[in-house]
Amino acid sequence: MKRRTHLLVFTLVFLLSAMLIVFAAATELIKVPCIYDCEEQKIKKSMVIPTSYDSNIIRSRVERKIYIIPYVGDIDGDVSEDWLFFFDAIASFFEENHIPASFSFYPTSLSEDPNFIEPFLKMYKGSYIKLMQKEYIDRDLEKEIEKMSSDKQIKIRKNILLEEQNKFRKAMERQEIYNVILPISYTQLGGRITTEDREALKQSGIKIYFDVYYNGDVGPLESTSDFDIIQYGISFTKDGGAGSETVFRTQAEIIDQINKYDRKDVNIARINEIPVIPLWVHQQDFERLDKKGEIDIEKWKVYTNTLLTLKNDQNVRFITANDVYYLKRTKNSNKLSLSKLGLE
Repeated sequence: MKRRTHLLVFTLVFLLSAMLIVFAAATELIKVPCIYDCEEQKIKKSMVIPTSYDSNIIRSRVERKIYIIPYVGDIDGDVSEDWLFFFDAIASFFEENHIPASFSFYPTSLSEDPNFIEPFLKMYKGSYIKLMQKEYIDRDLEKEIEKMSSDKQIKIRKNILLEEQNKFRKAMERQEIYNVILPISYTQLGGRITTEDREALKQSGIKIYFDVYYNGDVGPLESTSDFDIIQYGISFTKDGGAGSETVFRTQAEIIDQINKYDRKDVNIARINEIPVIPLWVHQQDFERLDKKGEIDIEKWKVYTNTLLTLKNDQNVRFITANDVYYLKRTKNSNKLSLSKLGLE
């Protein structure tokens, strides 16, 4: 009798262990990146990144075929150490949900702090995130440069760009990455781009200038046969600004903006007549206004829910800014962009 009891206990323990192993394996398959204190596992349901939604309950709400560039601005090594965790969180969201996106960063602020460089390398090495070089030029210096001859402007701007590229290359080499892939897309604070800037960018190996608006003093600039320019987009923030004080549009408002979006003042990029629309935020938009170093959960839910809904919309395909350049110039691009990306 004792033997049977021991055997029964052993069997129950074995079955319970097996169930726990299966549960652990299943949990591993549904990874949920932490955005709070993960080491102590103090994770509440509302404090994790949603990873998927039931596609059966998501209806197609976008009324036309469209390419969307998700853009996240200002990956900055100079932000508060308490906020660096967010860079890993947002990189994980895009990579784990297989959503292409463009992230801009400042080469001059690349930090070797592991809390920054590790998520930055995740962005650099990722399959879905493409990095975009971002630059800040002091406005007074910019005015002085613009007073010079066209040739001098191009030379000075090119030297600034190459110096920043070199800083990026050296930062990557310190991480033992020696065949560094430089960004081919570029943006700058102020939205001010001239024909001289465009030429300097081309000579520096940049292929697309990307921004979500244009500077009113110089106006929009046209693309050329070998260089693309995008200067428009839809902001998640209601006023188009950046920062923790901003208010987000709702998912319904974003989709309504996509359906109605049109511009007469600037050319909208198109791939085989399908419009391309950037959908943008900045990393600082997600920080709580009342508690620095913590994420605004409601903004995060609106953002991730909207992107995951759009991902499941049959009329939407996400691409990066880099993709715009290559898809427009690929031989037989009609076949590539429509069938491969599912827009036939």
